Amino acid sequence: MSTKTTDIQIKTDNVYCPHCGAIQKKTENFCSHCGLSLHQKPGEKPGEKPSVKKPFYKKKTFMALLVIFVASASVAAVILYMGFSQDGQFKAKVKGIWQEVQKQNDELNKKASEMSKMDDFKEVALKIKTQEEIASDKQDELNKLKTSDTYRDGKEAFLLALSDYKGYLQALRAAADNPSKMTDQDVSEIENLADTSKTSFSKLFTKFDFLDKKLSDDTFNIVAKFQDVRSAYEKQLAFDEQTKAEQDRTAKQEADDKAKVESVVSSFMNAYIAGNQSELNKYMTPAFQKEFNYADLSSDARAYSYPESFRITTIKKNADGQYDIYGRELQVNRESGSKWTINRHFAVIWVQSDSKWYIDRWDIQGE
Repeated sequence: MSTKTTDIQIKTDNVYCPHCGAIQKKTENFCSHCGLSLHQKPGEKPGEKPSVKKPFYKKKTFMALLVIFVASASVAAVILYMGFSQDGQFKAKVKGIWQEVQKQNDELNKKASEMSKMDDFKEVALKIKTQEEIASDKQDELNKLKTSDTYRDGKEAFLLALSDYKGYLQALRAAADNPSKMTDQDVSEIENLADTSKTSFSKLFTKFDFLDKKLSDDTFNIVAKFQDVRSAYEKQLAFDEQTKAEQDRTAKQEADDKAKVESVVSSFMNAYIAGNQSELNKYMTPAFQKEFNYADLSSDARAYSYPESFRITTIKKNADGQYDIYGRELQVNRESGSKWTINRHFAVIWVQSDSKWYIDRWDIQGE
């Protein structure tokens, strides 16, 4: 007959000390008899005091990492602050550079808008030269600025815009220095440089959005003002030349007319002095021929005195196709040989049908 062994487990609140075997309460951590830990781990030597596990935040490794973290964060904060500070200074300097360029550019636009005559080109050319120098100085100043990666592309865009701007100004000044020789090709080249400069500034504004005020479009249309002023000058010059040519033509015509009128009167008086009626009639209008007393040409009429000579003293133009001629006729007494003068007046007119000058009447003005 076999005997079954039954394991009987008795529940108890007591435990044996693993070191001295004294009975102890489970709730105790250390033996009241030997003082050692009741919960000694396997491998621990009898009599060794239990180790107490420190919290993680009190461990040396954690403290070292914490120090490193705090130091790194401080350095990062300083770097970030310095970065923001440098960027702020950079932006302020860029704004100052831009404001100076823009201020002078506005003055150039104003000076160009006030142009009205060719002499104004000299002042505008000087203003353009000043703006060129300012743009060059500001380009050098901008190039020397320390720049973070944040604004590096913007700085390059600004430098390029100033370079293109100077190229445009140089071509514009060349035209202003000698506007009378400005050709259509010159104008076309200036317009192309203006478009290039305007495009460069547009790219700049996309990079530096803190530059809120842009250049006026008038800046890139100055050559149009040049053309207007020069065109007005050329029109005035053509008008003046035409006027002068007309004046010269009129003066020449008057000189020719004066000479012809003088010739008509002189020839008339020569025929009168000679008593030649047929020759005399060549210089008289039909109306004057009817009024003229041909008896004055006879020997009887000149038995006492006769006309010896005649001299024109004044030629006066009254209107187109009308002259008044004044002269002195010298009379001689046949017996005594004494002489005196008769002041003659002749009205000379232009007869269009014959294209000739004729004497229409004559009279005596007094001795």
